[in-house]
Amino acid sequence: TVTDNAGLTSTATMQLVVKQVETTQSVLSQDFVTTETFIVYPNPAHDVTTVKITSQVTGTVKITVYDMNGRQVLVAQTVKTGDVVTKTLNISSLASGMYTVQITIGNQKTMVTKFIKS
Repeated sequence: TVTDNAGLTSTATMQLVVKQVETTQSVLSQDFVTTETFIVYPNPAHDVTTVKITSQVTGTVKITVYDMNGRQVLVAQTVKTGDVVTKTLNISSLASGMYTVQITIGNQKTMVTKFIKS
């Protein structure tokens, strides 16, 4: 039951059923399981930071760093041939503050995260 600011209420009923699924090889094949992560560490960082990308998408990775005003301040590139790739970025010339990092893998997959330069 929910009540709005005017005191009006509405009620709904829902039934949730949890069933155990057998974990056979076919259920856990790559067609059904995908884990994608994009992290920047250490965060906060001082002189260098590392980008770590986990994804099944492969190809050229374009890494673009933007300041909080949306200005492009750093561009790097690497090639991703497996599920995981890392790239260390030299951020020593950047001013202290928060930055946005955008990666594009093979013109197919785009991910975004943020880091703090101390």
